[in-house]
Amino acid sequence: MFSISLVNTQTGVLLGGIKEGTWLDTSAYDNVAFRVIPDADSGIDPTLVSRVRLTLTDVNGTALAQTDSEAPFTFYAPSTWVHGDASLLIEPLDSTGEVLAIGSEHIGFIVADGPAAVDAPMTPLRYQAEDAVLAGTTIATVGDPDPNAVDADAGAYVDYGEPSGESVSFTVDMPEAGTYELNLRYALSQNADGTDRNRPLRLEINDQLVDRMFDLPSTTDSADPTDFTMFGDRTILINLQAGSNTITLSSNGASGPNIDYLEVRQPAAGHVVIQGEDMLLSAEPDYTSTGSSTNRPITTENIVAIGDTFRVGAEGASYLDWAFGNAEAYAEFNYQAPAAGTYSMTVTYAGATDRPLDLVRVADSETTAIGTFGFAATAAPGYLPDDLGDLPSNVNVSDVPSGWEGWSTETLTFHLEAGNNLLRLGDVPTDPISTR
Repeated sequence: MFSISLVNTQTGVLLGGIKEGTWLDTSAYDNVAFRVIPDADSGIDPTLVSRVRLTLTDVNGTALAQTDSEAPFTFYAPSTWVHGDASLLIEPLDSTGEVLAIGSEHIGFIVADGPAAVDAPMTPLRYQAEDAVLAGTTIATVGDPDPNAVDADAGAYVDYGEPSGESVSFTVDMPEAGTYELNLRYALSQNADGTDRNRPLRLEINDQLVDRMFDLPSTTDSADPTDFTMFGDRTILINLQAGSNTITLSSNGASGPNIDYLEVRQPAAGHVVIQGEDMLLSAEPDYTSTGSSTNRPITTENIVAIGDTFRVGAEGASYLDWAFGNAEAYAEFNYQAPAAGTYSMTVTYAGATDRPLDLVRVADSETTAIGTFGFAATAAPGYLPDDLGDLPSNVNVSDVPSGWEGWSTETLTFHLEAGNNLLRLGDVPTDPISTR
């Protein structure tokens, strides 16, 4: 219900997220505070939240309550930490100080004086699609003697039949809550002219939208629309709860590829996902129709006040709308590199024309150039999803696909030193671009 982060009180730099089970190494931080942002995608209307009360309870049961009335809501961490199990209670309050009916959130985490012990590597958990729950009129399991099943793991796959309304649901049991890598093995043919195509699926976890258009491009290279023999992989970082989780992939306009299996893995060290809307911005967002000169995190709630079109397809149904023609606009985040070495940063974005942005490292108020993202104009997708009934009725969406819905990716590779790295995107005169 809330995005909870740790930030540096002197610089405002984002240091990391706080979730259920987080190991908080207090030896790595000085001068920190908790930052709380209501998550509009979880059903909270931020405009109803006048204040937020945060209560920190340590291992001894001692509680420290603070209230803030200005978003993003910020609360100072204790000057002296008590190590052990701790918890945070976040309560949204109305203008009279009453707790809103939309509910509070309680998370537990661990306060420690050092990094967490390294556990043994997790054994990947593989779930065959043919063993999952299938829903739809024509979706079916296909196996021998179908030639497209020859290289399928366990000799079978699931085939979507209709353009929309069919789904595969996996039940995944996890020993503990945390961030995991989801890997989907699937097959999709090319068009007859040898160009790739895409059959995105709606991805939901425990009935919560993760990605409305989870891209699944062609895996074959034969220019034969009937050839689904070559399987490929698509990965995404996800959060799972302890115990049972339901992961659902639904068709919403373009049918779907052939699904072989789903695998849940331990993420690689240093692999993190930072949503564009969660980055630290150069200026306070202006959520009015004339505020396009500021970087603005966009949600289905605030897009109405802005008077703009909501661009579907962003992961988590929110994105960062880049400032129009403002050379001083930037967005930055803090990354803890586990070791010195070569790293890659991939940005998912959409834009109508080429709109480059520099990437720099900031240290002691000095910037060091890393590289430049070209952010070439993105092509319009082949279709728009037809599962938009969960959007508020007053949200305006495109009737015809455009480049603004053509989410694509670009990657830069560079060297980082071990430890804390403040990375900044910006400082090139540009027109709007959207990042997710």
